[in-house]
Amino acid sequence: MFKKFAFLLLMSTLITAFASETRIARKIIVLYENKSYPLKVQLVTTAAEMPLNYLGLQAEYHNVNQPLPDIKNDPSVRGILTWFDSEEAVNDPIEYINWLQQALIAGKKLVILGNPGFLKSPVSNKMTEERDINKVFRFLGLEFSSNWINTYHAQIIYSDPEMMDYEKYLEGKVEPYFPTKLFNHQYTSYLRVALYGEIRNASDLVVTGPNGGYAAAGYEFFSIYSQERKQDLKEWILDPFLFFEKAFDTQNLPKPDITTLDGLRIYFSHIDGDGWNNVSLAKGYPPGTLSAEVVYKDVLKAYPQMPVTVSAITADIDKEWVGTDQSIDIAKKIFALENVQLATHTYSHPFEWE
Repeated sequence: MFKKFAFLLLMSTLITAFASETRIARKIIVLYENKSYPLKVQLVTTAAEMPLNYLGLQAEYHNVNQPLPDIKNDPSVRGILTWFDSEEAVNDPIEYINWLQQALIAGKKLVILGNPGFLKSPVSNKMTEERDINKVFRFLGLEFSSNWINTYHAQIIYSDPEMMDYEKYLEGKVEPYFPTKLFNHQYTSYLRVALYGEIRNASDLVVTGPNGGYAAAGYEFFSIYSQERKQDLKEWILDPFLFFEKAFDTQNLPKPDITTLDGLRIYFSHIDGDGWNNVSLAKGYPPGTLSAEVVYKDVLKAYPQMPVTVSAITADIDKEWVGTDQSIDIAKKIFALENVQLATHTYSHPFEWE
């Protein structure tokens, strides 16, 4: 009787232990300044938030020049992200540096993209001392120098192929930069730049490590306004998914999404019809193969257990519009699959409402 009771007690204890709730820190405090552009068009929202969400992180936005939250003892906060355009984004650099220090000492991670934002005070018009700047940068394994380098005589001496040249290639082009030299071997440098003949004094411009990461302005993201297209062209230079994964240490972090964030368990999948008649450049297919054919073979037919709705823009499979025998044939094959349900994309997308 005693053995049976002891066994039940042990099982009850184990079940309780496994069932206990564990809070995972996945909130990122995103600091922004609103002197130049509204938040909704800044890169922290238009470029950075999606990769953060993909990695299971949540962005919580705070104006850097308003009272900052006390996050030292907040178990839900994983780290801090900044992406400022200006070297004088922060009104009071010293107060801000102290706030960052306290957060870093408490174990929060820090990621600085682009300009640090606290190199000069717009209020006093004074440059921040290097020793104060390095109170933050030394946490990131770097020694920062205010000696601005123009790059007529500089070169890229190392670029990690897995991290760099993600959407936009640097192609050997060196932008002006503040020297930042790696001194802590716990940190990894993915991009090194040096003046000709001064390789020993190379700067590490993209770095991650135990306390977060840093990517210098001009080496993290490319953006230019296209007069021809009348829009901004934006491309990542570094791989944001890999960079944030390493800087915020999310490799083993659960990745809640819209199907699991609120405890729901819903599976849904859909393939849009855009690009149906585009010619694919996928390897292993003969020239002239339609993108729809690649989707049919590599996705829909390859995973018959996956239910999915598929839509075609009707004009793409109608000969009176832009349809062809080839596009119609692949439509018939796709819609005949048992795991595919037909969805609608209207006749003309529609581009012309009338």
